[in-house]
Amino acid sequence: MKLKFWGTRGSIPTPQPDRMKYGGDTPCVELRSSRGDVIILDAGTGIRRLGQELMKNKPDNREITILLSHTHWDHIQGFPFFIPIYDRSFRFKIIGPLRMNSKMEMRLQVQMSDLFFPVNLSALEETMQFIEIVEDPFLAGSVKIAPRNLCHPLGCFGYRITEGNTSVVYATDTEHTPGVISEDLAYLGRDADLLIYDAHFTDSEFPKFVGWGHSTWQEGVRLCKALNIKKLILFHHDPNHDDAFLDQVVEEAQEQFPNTIPACRDLELEI
Repeated sequence: MKLKFWGTRGSIPTPQPDRMKYGGDTPCVELRSSRGDVIILDAGTGIRRLGQELMKNKPDNREITILLSHTHWDHIQGFPFFIPIYDRSFRFKIIGPLRMNSKMEMRLQVQMSDLFFPVNLSALEETMQFIEIVEDPFLAGSVKIAPRNLCHPLGCFGYRITEGNTSVVYATDTEHTPGVISEDLAYLGRDADLLIYDAHFTDSEFPKFVGWGHSTWQEGVRLCKALNIKKLILFHHDPNHDDAFLDQVVEEAQEQFPNTIPACRDLELEI
């Protein structure tokens, strides 16, 4: 599997020069399987640049999966600016958590209603299939995906993505209970090759923000050690943390767990 990080920032874009090293766009990660399946994790502002790349170098397989963790604004705000949804040579499966009181399609329709955007989602239905899921594993091409609910206001799904013997875990927007590993994160993470984890806060900041639905880089390290995860990627950077602050976070994290790297703008990995 190959990964590219198009958006790494949490909550709101940060276009300031002192935040460009680690990225100013909100969450979007591109995953490509060995067979060429394209899976997009979240549709924050980073998906706009990914769309430009997909239009420039169109993949042979244009049936693409967009896997949403949830529909808080920072995870969908790039979707209307994702140019491939306007190209009828592409087809999209848009997959995300089931909510009984609010259809996922309706939530995306609202952000593209004429109150907020000039093109209505209904004009694009030919290219899209919306699929709401619970916690049952499913396939996206050759890739197996196992979802689990994470601790976040109104819910958020984490995903374990497996091809062959390789597993990547995407666990953004989750709040931990100090000293406790949740059963859902244990299920997702155990023996994984890579954990992309919500490192929004530090342990010293965390007590002020209990209930916000985010975690710390220290908790990511603890999870990797407890669950035998090989590599940690620090993700969903706080918009208040500039590059100098995150440089220090990375240094401290690598002292505790050497196989830690930060999610950065345009970071590419092969797992």
